Amino acid sequence: GGGNFGIVLSYTYRLSPLPNLCCGAYRVQWSRVPEVLNTLVAFMLQRCPRQLTIAPAFVRDASGEPYLSIDFCGFESCLDGLRELAGVAAGCAPENIRRWDFAAWQSSFDANFLPPMRGYWKAKYLTQLTTADITLLMMHYEQAPRAARCTITLEHLHGAFREMSPNESAFGHRQMNFGVLISSRWPMPADDDANVRWVRRVASELDPKGQCGSYVNYSPLDKDDQVRSLYGDHHEKLKRLKSHYDPQNLFRRNHNL
Repeated sequence: GGGNFGIVLSYTYRLSPLPNLCCGAYRVQWSRVPEVLNTLVAFMLQRCPRQLTIAPAFVRDASGEPYLSIDFCGFESCLDGLRELAGVAAGCAPENIRRWDFAAWQSSFDANFLPPMRGYWKAKYLTQLTTADITLLMMHYEQAPRAARCTITLEHLHGAFREMSPNESAFGHRQMNFGVLISSRWPMPADDDANVRWVRRVASELDPKGQCGSYVNYSPLDKDDQVRSLYGDHHEKLKRLKSHYDPQNLFRRNHNL
């Protein structure tokens, strides 16, 4: 519930060994992004095995040129899925594709979040990612503030995420196939307005009617994200839980129910 109620006194963990992982990325030239990303979206929707997670992201290189990075992490035994992904990315530059330790793979992204860093981000959830959506996101990414570390990440929501019953957790968007995370990170307070405006503009034009829903961890405490949109159909259920477990509203430094 986004920290709206409850105090955890202890956790009990059961650790499970992970199989060998194959991780890395394919770098897609900007001119090829519409072609490759449309093919990739069809693969993710129709044939992507649950053992393979793909998160394509719009990023910039050191010279400021935009490109698409198809980041992926999958079981090394998932050969058919890895081969088909390689086919989708044919002609694109492979980057550091090898066997990884999972913790090392996770920490390989840490450099993107080192201080000094100010940040602002929003997410939208879609059942489909259309050619028009891709064109819109590319146009806005070309207009992103150059001095900032701006990214647009496409999260593929599949496997266990979709197999869990919608009623088993507080997250209210399990029928969606894609999450679009629009984020900007920058060091100087003087650049706040430009970066916040860019993130808001992309989110607003991707979801002009405000119907896509968002996610509490990806939603700053501002007027743009209403609490109901964060929790979807679970909003009323969570309000009842809130009134039962936290009637005095002790937990209120969040998107409050």
